[in-house]
Amino acid sequence: MKRARRMVTGVAVGLLCGLLLLFLTSCGFTYAEGDLTDYMSLDPAALESLSVVLDAEWEVTDDEVTEAIRQLLFRHKSAVNGEAQELDTPIGEGDEVAFYLSLAGPTGTPISSGYEVGGGMPALIEYGSDTLKLAGLEDALAGVTPSTYALRLSGTIPTDGVLYLEYYVKVFMNHEVVREDHPTGLYRIPLSEVDDALIPGARDALVGQSVGTWQTVRVTGDEERGNYSEYSIRVRGYTPAELTFSTTWDGSPAVARLALLYMIDFSVPALTAQTVTETLEMCRDASDPVSALRETVRAVLEDEETRVTVLEEALLVALTGCFTFGELPKEKVKQAKQILKNDVQSFYDYCRENIADETEKELGAGVLDSFDTFVRAIYEVDDLSADEILYLAAQTQVREDLMIYYLARHCGFGITPETLAEGTDQLIASYLEDGDTERSLLKRYGGREYFEALCLRAAVLTALEDRVTILYQ
Repeated sequence: MKRARRMVTGVAVGLLCGLLLLFLTSCGFTYAEGDLTDYMSLDPAALESLSVVLDAEWEVTDDEVTEAIRQLLFRHKSAVNGEAQELDTPIGEGDEVAFYLSLAGPTGTPISSGYEVGGGMPALIEYGSDTLKLAGLEDALAGVTPSTYALRLSGTIPTDGVLYLEYYVKVFMNHEVVREDHPTGLYRIPLSEVDDALIPGARDALVGQSVGTWQTVRVTGDEERGNYSEYSIRVRGYTPAELTFSTTWDGSPAVARLALLYMIDFSVPALTAQTVTETLEMCRDASDPVSALRETVRAVLEDEETRVTVLEEALLVALTGCFTFGELPKEKVKQAKQILKNDVQSFYDYCRENIADETEKELGAGVLDSFDTFVRAIYEVDDLSADEILYLAAQTQVREDLMIYYLARHCGFGITPETLAEGTDQLIASYLEDGDTERSLLKRYGGREYFEALCLRAAVLTALEDRVTILYQ
């Protein structure tokens, strides 16, 4: 699933949430004690049948939950044979596999993978974790016995397979050496192609010889005049066959070929109630630990993917359709607009002074030319002035505050003064940093009301999530 969100959306949402710093007492009206019906009325039937629609990309699927649990189990795997390097055990879940990787484009042009034989360290992956993010890799390795495709660094060169060799050439004229090259780096080539593609006569000279020994092949030109070339060839390793599959690299089609080095056999615990409660040490009080684990993992995934934030935004939009609003409390709108303007101005100044290039790259050239331009960019509105945009945003914030307090006070959400006070105390404690006192913290945030509003907003939206129908499209 793709979870990327545009910076401008995050900025706008963050600034709106920042408006919870509104002082809840202003010119005599308070959200907590004022008559909210002076400004709004609720359609109970609309609230009862409330539903929200989210983009399908925000739905956490059963497959994603299963995969997350699998990765959790991987963390508790154990080596079967003391982490011995093996070649004759089929590759399975959690096993570690080492190999060299050669890549080529559709026409056979080599592509550097960084894991070529002789080019650096081999790749080392945990099978089942998609470590390399290389399309087709794990499907190709499934159930494979490494010895079939193993890189042999000793023994006798067979009549077939893929060679990894180095060579250099001496050129003779009149029996005198006129040119002598340095050895090449390792060269990958199928044995069946070595005569035509590299050195005529090399195949016969190499087959049956020991890996690691130098062999000489003379390629004649004018032998009578002493004009010929001598190739010195050394096979450093070979594979009986290569594991080959189609993939992509940097967005383009490619062919991958693997020379396996070894695997380490690991055992991954099965997903059972005992594994959940004893190995993972989770869901110990649940009657069905496996189901409870799935729900716990689903909740974590939703939070990690910021689905909670997206759902809250969708809920607030949907709630607006359940209420009819009259004239809003002017003092609250004015206050909200001023605070919002201050927040946006601070962010504008920060962007200009610290991240100007990044901001213009994300939002467009010239976005920092003026405050008005900046406001229009972050709210993605072109036909209004900054003042008009901030006024509309302030109205939206006040409507949201009215809805939250109305639901908390009149709709039986079970949010008591005691639970709100307890949650507020916990939130304040979490904000305290070294050198802070509660008094200095509350002064910095404009009072306890800021934290009460945050707690109330979270409590109402969490309770509401359990009452609405969530649809994905």
